[in-house]
Formats: sequence, C-alpha cells, structure tokens
Amino acid sequence: MRLNFGFLTTLYLRAVALPMVSVMMLFMPDGVSGQTGSQRTTDLSNPLHLVADHATASVADLEKEEKWYVQVLGFREVNHIRRGTEFEACRVAVPGFNIDLVRQKGSKRSEKGAGNLEQGWLHVVFKSSAIDQAYAALTAAHADVKAERDPHGGIARLIVHDPEGNEIEIFTE
Repeated sequence: MRLNFGFLTTLYLRAVALPMVSVMMLFMPDGVSGQTGSQRTTDLSNPLHLVADHATASVADLEKEEKWYVQVLGFREVNHIRRGTEFEACRVAVPGFNIDLVRQKGSKRSEKGAGNLEQGWLHVVFKSSAIDQAYAALTAAHADVKAERDPHGGIARLIVHDPEGNEIEIFTE
C-alpha cells in the first residue's frame, strides 16, 4: 500500500492546523494578524467567506430607538420600511456594520434573565481606537454608560444600554 503524503498533509492542515490558526486569529487584534477583515474572508480558515453584516433587535418604540442610535452612537439611517400597521423596520449603520431595528405588532420583551441565562441578544460589541472620546460623547448625551477600567486606570471597555435596555459593548484596541 502506497501512502499519498500530499493527501495526508492536506488532511492534517484542514483538520488540525487551520482550525487552530482560526481560533488563534479570532483572539488576535487586526494589527497582529496583519490582515484586514476583507482579507480574512478569502483565507482558508474562513471557507464560507463570512463577513459580519448586521444584528437585528426587536423593539417596542422604533422611532425612539432609531433616534438614539443616530444621535448617541453616531449611526446613520440607511433604510426604513413599513408593511401596514403590523411591521416596521429601520436599518442604521456605521462603516462596516448595520443594526436592523424591527417593530412587529404583538412582539414583547421576555422577562429579564441573569446574564448569560437570558436568551436573545446579550450584546453587540464594537471596537474603538478612541474610547476616551467615546466615553465623553456618551456621557454628554446622557447615555446609560458604564466605564470599566484597566489596572492603570484607563478605560478598557464601555457598557452602554439603548433606551429599551439592549446592551452595546465598546472596547479599546
């Protein structure tokens, strides 16, 4: 029996090496991996070429939520649709990411769970290279924001809640 070392090497790379690299790259900042988000999509570690596009939140007061995302977080409205009185949606965006806010007749918020025991959107996370300015802007906008500090007293991350309590995390590079 003759072994096909090319096949075995490919099998090893796909089964062992590439998944390990994928997990390692997941926790590496862009500067360390040397790749941008769009470059990562063509890498073998992302065989489906997935790129984050949007998150969707079901809300009770669409107008209030949209206004908050635009005025407090600096999103811009991209699209707004209405289907009778039963359904209305608004897409807000920052470069590279969208949030769809959806109001549907009959929807309601589930009872608040305890942290990770709650089902649904736990939080959406953004990275900012200007976290001190983000904190100042959020504070000036009277947003529900909490700063978590690193051991040196600098801001490590911000936890912000929109008017309906949906959590947004902002962390620094």
